[in-house]
Amino acid sequence: MKTIQKIKSFVSILLVMTFVLSAFNSNAQEEKQSLSISLTYNKIVDGDSFIKIITSFKGKDGWEEAKNIPFEIYKIGDVETLLGKGMTDMHGVAIYIFPKGIIEAENTIELRTTNHLKFEDTTESLYFKDVNLFAELTLNDDGKLITALLKDNQGNPIAEEGLKVQVRRLIKGLGVGDGTYYTDEAGEISVPIEEDFHSFDGNLIFEVVLEEHDEYGTVRALMNADFGIKGTDLSTFDKRTMWSPVNKTPKFFLIFPNLILLGILGIFLYLIINLKKISKS
Repeated sequence: MKTIQKIKSFVSILLVMTFVLSAFNSNAQEEKQSLSISLTYNKIVDGDSFIKIITSFKGKDGWEEAKNIPFEIYKIGDVETLLGKGMTDMHGVAIYIFPKGIIEAENTIELRTTNHLKFEDTTESLYFKDVNLFAELTLNDDGKLITALLKDNQGNPIAEEGLKVQVRRLIKGLGVGDGTYYTDEAGEISVPIEEDFHSFDGNLIFEVVLEEHDEYGTVRALMNADFGIKGTDLSTFDKRTMWSPVNKTPKFFLIFPNLILLGILGIFLYLIINLKKISKS
């Protein structure tokens, strides 16, 4: 009888421990990590307006990329409007392009993530104002000149804002002149182009940039030019070099190894002939 009671007590304790452990594991699984979201507004004059989205979280080794995070984007105003949905890529980055005509003088955008298995529901807001940046490249007898005009959405000039003037390059723009120029009371800057710039085909892309402004974001105005100095093609693709295609192999590497191969075959042939003579004798 005592043995049976001991067995019942042991089973009861085991069941309680199992329940406690399962509850603990369940709570541990339900605990989600905090998600960090970065939003930046970008506008290309006569092009697209978009926000760049970066999602990350704090892991064991510091901040890490939060990949494949689904999100919804809302425009906040008198009426809340769902603009669209998307998902960050393998690096935790996404670009959302605004539909034409959606940007107003002042805008509040909200990004939301919900029901993710690993991360908590997160909301991040972005407020920005719309501005217009007009840029022009002129050529005359006095030289080359870039002029730019910065105005708000109502057409009022914006003074004392720094604009960068640069030539577009593959990785980072190359500054023109002092690089940054501040608008005057009329919202204008004038930048002479006194340097020579090289490009492969002589075509250049100049840009005037209002960069990472707290209220306006990043705004770019692009201008095309064809007065770049054409580069010299130093490619050896069509020449006989070791790193060229197979059909352009250097003649030395075609002739010399073949001569060695023929010499070895000749030696074997000589030996075979002599072995036949020895076997007949």
